[in-house]
Amino acid sequence: LWPDIAACAADVLMDGGVLAVQPPLPYLPDVVAALGHRLQYRWTVALFRGDPCPLVMSEQIMNGWLPVLIYSKGVVGPLHIRDFIGYSRSAWEKKYHPWEQNAAELRYLVEHLTEPGELVVDFFGGSFGAAVACRQTCRCYQGFDTDEGCVNIGRKRVAEVGGSGPSTS
Repeated sequence: LWPDIAACAADVLMDGGVLAVQPPLPYLPDVVAALGHRLQYRWTVALFRGDPCPLVMSEQIMNGWLPVLIYSKGVVGPLHIRDFIGYSRSAWEKKYHPWEQNAAELRYLVEHLTEPGELVVDFFGGSFGAAVACRQTCRCYQGFDTDEGCVNIGRKRVAEVGGSGPSTS
């Protein structure tokens, strides 16, 4: 899907728009190559997850961090973001989805890579934590997932957040 995501981002992002992705480490070279064909690499943010680290079975490596690759369409100003973000395992939530991402991490990224009212698009909705972060920070959100159950969970989560944030779908 990565070449398709790069093509979509290149087509729909405004000049200076940003794409941030969190690829699985074993596929990192493929993702970098696919995105680099259509977009400009800006930076990598490391999300440190602390101990105990999950095991990457194919490599037998204890993985304690995840990359967030930041690309842009055309020139974008300074990113104003830390490139190392640390969270303890106790902050992890897996209440809604086995691949659920830490809500505080997502909120930090949304707040620092976008402005209120801007649109965040999530190609891998999962538990729709990014939708919650967008609702909390007054960003618009468009999310996708191939699992209808995940989409229903996401709608419920956003409704539970409430507030007056922009629309999410």
